Amino acid sequence: MNAIAKADDNFSDALRIALANGTVQPSQDEVSHVTTDNLYGRLFKAPRGTVISTRVHKEDHISVMLKGEILVVDQDGNKSVLTAPAVFVTKAGTKRAIYVKEDFEFLTVHHLKNANLDTVKDDLTCSSLREYRQLVYGGEH
Repeated sequence: MNAIAKADDNFSDALRIALANGTVQPSQDEVSHVTTDNLYGRLFKAPRGTVISTRVHKEDHISVMLKGEILVVDQDGNKSVLTAPAVFVTKAGTKRAIYVKEDFEFLTVHHLKNANLDTVKDDLTCSSLREYRQLVYGGEH
């Protein structure tokens, strides 16, 4: 099994076990959208105790943590705690698991012409690291 498949499996396994044990609550997130001709903004809110497995973004974008505190684990096992306010760039190809330590609000801003809210998730992201690698490199690497 390659490193990309292993990272996807590790996220899935950890989240499934945590949910089954009742140690975390399934995501009860709240999402709202704002668009211009060339930009798409997504405001995401989640309560304390939520665990989130992120999708893999196809391009770099701006991320703004407006409220709260989260524990983040990336696909390489690197851990960090983010406390609002925080502004940073999320790099393309990043997969993360997030545990919400305090209720949080998070805004992402993406360049996207004529955002269609029915397809925006698939326009901007891949469901796995494997899918992202296939998009970027045309196969497994």
